[in-house]
Amino acid sequence: MLPRLAREIGAEAVFCNRRYEPYAQARDNRVFNALNEARVGFEVLKDAVAWEDQELLTQAGRPFTVFTPTRAPGRQGRRRRPSHGCARRTGRIEDPV
Repeated sequence: MLPRLAREIGAEAVFCNRRYEPYAQARDNRVFNALNEARVGFEVLKDAVAWEDQELLTQAGRPFTVFTPTRAPGRQGRRRRPSHGCARRTGRIEDPV
């Protein structure tokens, strides 16, 4: 549908904001392939992040990694119990798009 619309209005390219969820990346790949077949450009721009994954690197040229003190107990199988009255989030938040 999008390639047909792009041809009808004479668009040379379609622009969108990058999404980072796996299902959104799969969708964007399908859109890219369809537009590419129709010879319409597809430009993806930075969205809800300050830096893309390869824009902020260590001096060694690798992405930064983050250490948190709560990581070690989780690796050893110990978990802290939530305090009384603490709600737990369950389920998934669906993308409205």
